[in-house]
Amino acid sequence: MKQFNKNKANRKINFEQNKSTYIKRISIVLVCFILLIGIIMFTFAKFESESEEYTLINGKVKCNICEYQLGKEWIFNYNGTNGIDGLIQSFNTPCNGEYRLEVWGAQGGTAYDGTQGPGGYGGYSTGVISLEKNDNILVNVGGAGTGTQNMCNDAAGGYNGGGNAYHWYNGRACDTYTGSGGGATDVRTSDNYYETTNIRNNGSSYYGPYWKTNAGHYQIDLYGSNLTNCSYGVYDNNNSNIDSIGPLVYSIYGKTGNDSRLTLFVYVDRDAQYSGLELHANTTSLCTITKEVFTKLEDRVIVAGGGGGSAYYSNTATQDKSGGAGGGIQGNQGSFPQRYVGLGGTQSAGGGISQSGTYTCNGCTPGTGDYGVGGNSSPTGKTGSITEMSGGAGGGAGYYGGGGSSIESTAGGGSGYIGSSRLLSSNGITKHMTCYNCTTSSVANTKTDSNTCHNSTATRDCAKEGNGYAKITLVSTPDIIRVPNN
Repeated sequence: MKQFNKNKANRKINFEQNKSTYIKRISIVLVCFILLIGIIMFTFAKFESESEEYTLINGKVKCNICEYQLGKEWIFNYNGTNGIDGLIQSFNTPCNGEYRLEVWGAQGGTAYDGTQGPGGYGGYSTGVISLEKNDNILVNVGGAGTGTQNMCNDAAGGYNGGGNAYHWYNGRACDTYTGSGGGATDVRTSDNYYETTNIRNNGSSYYGPYWKTNAGHYQIDLYGSNLTNCSYGVYDNNNSNIDSIGPLVYSIYGKTGNDSRLTLFVYVDRDAQYSGLELHANTTSLCTITKEVFTKLEDRVIVAGGGGGSAYYSNTATQDKSGGAGGGIQGNQGSFPQRYVGLGGTQSAGGGISQSGTYTCNGCTPGTGDYGVGGNSSPTGKTGSITEMSGGAGGGAGYYGGGGSSIESTAGGGSGYIGSSRLLSSNGITKHMTCYNCTTSSVANTKTDSNTCHNSTATRDCAKEGNGYAKITLVSTPDIIRVPNN
């Protein structure tokens, strides 16, 4: 017993003498054990970088990665060369989250040297939309209207719905300058987007593949040559003409552009039967179609209206002939109402026309604005009557377009739009519209501010000179932000 107690005492003394060494050894063993567990877990785990998914032993945990910081901006400039030949642009969302949309409409055409007033300025609209990763949305940036430099020239409307401007001819000479309407800028979903170059020619007409439609308003952008020489109709696949005289099931209610880019606006009053609709161009020896783009106007989420065209006439040089500014709850009306002046588009109707002078029209009333399109001016008169108010300025495009005008008077601007249920006020951003010296509104879905700011550079809450513009900004995301080093 004495020997046992002695050995125990010796062990205790030995432990006390080597205590620090034992602790170090135990710590090393624990660290190695932890590392071993980590290696085992890493061996059984699988990292899938492309799908951003971690696969563990006990299941999957998906982790969405956003490779952009909040505040990242995507810019959309007008992508044509002359205000007329624009193309639709697309944006594929890189992250889940909320994005701020900002759009500026295009200015109407400024006639001659602008000394009697510029084309109406484009409006501004903004709001927030919630999108999922890989959603695809479409951006249409409006083209500026064209101002004529020759009294016998016509001017095609700006891309995305600007109304055409036609010259005045009194039987002896041309006698005024004018401007076409500016195009609207909008963002729309791609739910009804269809684009094709597969357009067949059977010798007497062009006809493209059927596109499936439901009731609503459609914009068809055509590209090619000599497009204004052909007549157009829309057909369903039982081959009955649905743009003919009589009770219409489908109708073409607007047409703007020129020989290289022509836009048709088609109303479909019921869901398409059979396999859908197709566009026919008749008398194909006179025109060539190389591309067709179809979108639905009801898919627009936000719109900034384009301005109406201006005018210039030397006999009334002291008169203001500015075009009506676009945007906001209602576009501005044009100037010089002694002839037929174009009114601004609203939230429910295109801009009409108004006339307070003594001049008559004799069958050449200018076109009213409509859903998505500005009204064309009065057509060119050929009768030789000097009282015939032919020619004039084109209306600005918008949610609803502004009305066209007759000689010397100017056209109305198109309205803006922020009323979509998908467009939000969020992240400290209140959805609203701003336009130049315009009608205001405090109602949430039509909130409009007025100012006298206008700039050729896209500036927040400032009317736009020249072509339209659009910007998309990432303002919030639930994803993990991981910005690549490069």
